[in-house]
Amino acid sequence: MDLNTLKQTPPWEWPHDAGPRLLDILQNGRAAVQDRLVAAELAGHFTVINDALVEALLSILRDRAASENLRSTAATAMGAVLEHADLDGLDDPSVPISKATVDKIQDAMEALYRDASVPKAVRR
Repeated sequence: MDLNTLKQTPPWEWPHDAGPRLLDILQNGRAAVQDRLVAAELAGHFTVINDALVEALLSILRDRAASENLRSTAATAMGAVLEHADLDGLDDPSVPISKATVDKIQDAMEALYRDASVPKAVRR
């Protein structure tokens, strides 16, 4: 299943290897920018998000050479899991990431917010 098909398919119908495939694309700096953008968007779905995908998204977020659009998409992709962790607590087994990963996301977001050299779209 290619990325466009994956994007058109409801997340609960994704193949079991969707998460690892998205991770491969996110980690491949030579992948097409559009593919990385779609992968970043899809990586935020609860059917796939995990500590490894968050690490890849954080890597993109910190990469000043990455496009503003890709960086902001990576940041946005982590929003739902952060909200879920905040509302339901990290003891809830439905939260797919660890406390250490939540802390890394929060630290990275705070650092970006405080960095005046980061474009406004990324900081938002």
